Amino acid sequence: MRKASFSSGHAPARTCLAFFLIICLAWAALLSPVCAASSPAERYETAKQEMDRLQGDARRRAWREPWQKLAAEFLAVYEKGAGWNNRPAALYRSALALEEMARRSRLASDAREALRRYDRLVREQPSSVLADDALLNSARIQAELLGQPEAARTLLQKIRTDYASGDMFQEAERYERTLPGASQSTPDEKNTAHAAPEKPEAKTAPSASPGRDKQKQAILRQVAWQSRRDRVTITLEFNRPVAWTVRSQPANPKTGSPIRLFADLSDTMPDPEIRPGVKISDSMLTRMRLDLSSPGHTRMLLDFSEAKAFSVSTAATPFRLIITVARAEGIVKNGLALGRFVQSEEPVKPASDMLPANLAQQLGLSVRSVMVDAGHGGKDPGTSHNGILEREVTLDLAKRVGALLAGRGLKVYYTRDSDMWVPLEDRSRKANELKADLFISIHVNASPNTNASGFETYYLNFASGSEAAKLAGVENALSERKLGEMEGLLADLVLGARTQESRRLARNIQNTSLGRLKKKGYTVKNGGIKSAPFHVLLGSGMPGALIEVGYCTNKREAKRLATKEYRAALADGIASGILAYAGKLAR
Repeated sequence: MRKASFSSGHAPARTCLAFFLIICLAWAALLSPVCAASSPAERYETAKQEMDRLQGDARRRAWREPWQKLAAEFLAVYEKGAGWNNRPAALYRSALALEEMARRSRLASDAREALRRYDRLVREQPSSVLADDALLNSARIQAELLGQPEAARTLLQKIRTDYASGDMFQEAERYERTLPGASQSTPDEKNTAHAAPEKPEAKTAPSASPGRDKQKQAILRQVAWQSRRDRVTITLEFNRPVAWTVRSQPANPKTGSPIRLFADLSDTMPDPEIRPGVKISDSMLTRMRLDLSSPGHTRMLLDFSEAKAFSVSTAATPFRLIITVARAEGIVKNGLALGRFVQSEEPVKPASDMLPANLAQQLGLSVRSVMVDAGHGGKDPGTSHNGILEREVTLDLAKRVGALLAGRGLKVYYTRDSDMWVPLEDRSRKANELKADLFISIHVNASPNTNASGFETYYLNFASGSEAAKLAGVENALSERKLGEMEGLLADLVLGARTQESRRLARNIQNTSLGRLKKKGYTVKNGGIKSAPFHVLLGSGMPGALIEVGYCTNKREAKRLATKEYRAALADGIASGILAYAGKLAR
């Protein structure tokens, strides 16, 4: 009886205790992000969100502990996430957290700890798309936090030798020019079919002192011009509004100076891909070049063979400075005579008011599917020279690229998988209906100049020059859209966000493709990344790029395009560029 009495008297207490423990464990699970996010991907995303919150918290980001905890959490994800395909991004973020802490503490020991973490990424994940980013960040730490420019140069040299196909190659070259003792002149670029680059007359200076907060500077992202019979329009595109002054001067027969406009852009530096100087033919605009002799300040010099008046206006999202120069007075509205100047009046908005350059990454977007478009097809053969038929080459390349992407886990769609004609509007509509994340269109180029050659990648924007405009006209010739239908599409174009991502995609494809071709022994001219309003890109609602793989009018390139080996190398480069872009978003 006592035994029974004892059991019955304490059973409710044990039940309550067990229930209490269950409740405590449940609350602990809910309150612990690490426990709630059990998989490597979930833990990574949770830590990534916490890092974003920390960077936006002016008070907490000044403390050491939050950065240390983030670095430890990202490192744990890396070490325990064997088999997870995004492990390198976790290690990169771990190093980045340590670097953020070091830049606030200014302690050499913190800087060296961040260096060791970046070095681990390069040693253990040398084929990652983030390895060259890690080297570049390490170079900046050496130069800016430890005062070791020679150590920084060694790391930058490693990028040039081991990661020539990576998207940090040009940035590494640009950054090296900012280091103490570096030559400040910008190297010449190779000639292109329609513009001959040249050295700038003015001495180029570093973009900023090593410790300067580069986020405060605006970036001149693109320079485009359009020539007409009676006027030339030059458009400068920036990542945010800038303070500017545009002044003009007539020609001076005594000194031989031509008609010239100066565009002074305060607290602005050009994107590394903008050429420092260009000669222009078949236009009243004869020459453009950059003067970077004042740190943190960009001056653009525009020379003209004839001009009587000019006007300046601006446009938003993205911010653009539009300069129109006319052969005669009365052609442009509110035109100013030569010798006058005009400048911005409104205060410059902070960069936070504008669309971020990495909008897709900040929104947490990723690439899971790609629409691959083989240009032309069926009744539309495309261009044909030297035994090359465009519709056949593009289909073969599209299938090769698609197979490589599918092999890396991406869902691949095709606008056509046989020799059939597909209207331009149907291609973009199909991509929208299937909700593809990227749109890639492959083409073969042609030119009246049989010496023209090179690999070129285009992204959606207004044409960057006369040749780009002509090419867009050729590719758009079969479009059935009417002008009224285009207005809505152009309204979407000037919003800028999709253009920014398309430009980043194009840059990855261009740089990676050329790097892969070089490694396989092919010397290919860099035609650069350019912009043009291709209809096939206008209609698609996702970032996209149009690739011109080579000129079939050039006998040497046509001979290459005819071989399976060269097509395989092209496909490898294009696919790798797409994967590099996708990898950047995932980090």
